Amino acid sequence: MKKYFVPIFLFMLFFALYPPKGFTQKDGIEIKYRILTRVLKYIRDYYVQEENPSEVLEKGIDLMLHNLDPYSDLLTPKEWRELQISTKGRFGGIGIQVDVREGYPTVISPLEGTPAYRAGLIPGDQIIEVEGESTKGWTIEKTVNTLRGDQGTKVKIKIQRAGLEEPFEVEITREIIDIKPIALAKIVGDGIGYVKITNFSEDLNAELLNALDSLKNKGMKKLIIDLRYSPGGLLNQAVEVADIFLEKDKEIVFTKARGDVILEKYKAIEDNGFYEKIPLVVLVNKGSASASEILAGAIQDWDRGIIIGDTSFGKGSVQRVFPLDAGYKLKLTTALYYIPSGRSIHRKDKDKDREKFRTLRLKREVLSGIGVIPDIVVKEERISSFVAGLRQKNYFFSFSAEYYNRTKSTEVTDEVFEKFYEYVRAKEKDVKRDDFEKAKDDIKTLLDIELAEKAMGVKGQYAALLEYDNIFKKAVEILEKSEKKEDVFSLLKKE
Repeated sequence: MKKYFVPIFLFMLFFALYPPKGFTQKDGIEIKYRILTRVLKYIRDYYVQEENPSEVLEKGIDLMLHNLDPYSDLLTPKEWRELQISTKGRFGGIGIQVDVREGYPTVISPLEGTPAYRAGLIPGDQIIEVEGESTKGWTIEKTVNTLRGDQGTKVKIKIQRAGLEEPFEVEITREIIDIKPIALAKIVGDGIGYVKITNFSEDLNAELLNALDSLKNKGMKKLIIDLRYSPGGLLNQAVEVADIFLEKDKEIVFTKARGDVILEKYKAIEDNGFYEKIPLVVLVNKGSASASEILAGAIQDWDRGIIIGDTSFGKGSVQRVFPLDAGYKLKLTTALYYIPSGRSIHRKDKDKDREKFRTLRLKREVLSGIGVIPDIVVKEERISSFVAGLRQKNYFFSFSAEYYNRTKSTEVTDEVFEKFYEYVRAKEKDVKRDDFEKAKDDIKTLLDIELAEKAMGVKGQYAALLEYDNIFKKAVEILEKSEKKEDVFSLLKKE
């Protein structure tokens, strides 16, 4: 009988929402309440195995909400505590943000410097199994809570990746994920500042202002904000950060509920002079979501700076948490975010749902319903499948840790390349020398990045990454030719 409960539950929900002719909606709901009570009683009294009706009902509510959208969910008291912890920027797990796409948990973004990032997970990877259990129909909260755990414990996941015929397994060791909102802030060229924002946790605005003031004192006159793989966070932080770069009274974002009712509007309230005038480039990719998209979208809509990279994720819905009994919470999608041009950043399934809008100063065409499309599209360079396989097995990380601890050297010479080959050969006898030679440049690049991280931590890792970053280099190229904030748009016309 248990296997029939969920369809029965959904049928009752449908009947309650769409009662047949002759029934009012109130009649339908009351009938379904009575049927539901009796179904639960029969499960308790007669089902072949002893089941807890409370647990059965909880699963049914979960599925009901999940059929509305991936973000609506019933939160247990434990799940609610986990959700609050995640906004503080410290938790135990593998370091990914997930969404639900096509019925499976899907990687929005691996947080850089975390076990998931080192294992080579990328945006769009579908997690189809965890510890051998299918994840079909899992909610975001169930996925997050299953993947989190104590430091040092392992979790085995199976990944389906676009472009690969067969899924592959990855075993990842959990760590304490302590993600600072700003991973790196430095001068990267003649008067060009660079700030890498990893998430929009509660301390971001204060830390960003401190970082910007420090860069200004070092001669910064232009700025790159890197939002790649930044999966979002708190709305108020997106608003406060946008306020730094937009003139006072400029609209940043508004929310719209059922019936096109506008709920809230957020505007810039500070006058930040210097930061409102410097040439600005924002970097995004498929791992940029939610609060990152609000910031990038507001910058783009006001023609305040240009966006470079790949189209962002497209998560623009608003969830409100309602208190329930016994510490349970209802997380329900109640509205969508809209950025200043009037467009929604929430990704629609069909191209026909994407409307055309215009930016507010230069009247450039932008699209609704597809995240934020960059002004200059630059695809990230991908490593070969052979190197990706080595990375998924954590060979780069483990070799670099051993090598640096022994030598304290970060230089990647041909001798280091040979030692890495020998290290992998000791673990996989059938690895081919020819594959190593063909992938030599990619291998040396990843070794360089890993050794920099071992020597100088996450800041060293990010600094090394920039040396090989074609999207970052395009941003520098644009800013080197820009003296005023308007110059980036005159250069845009030449692209």
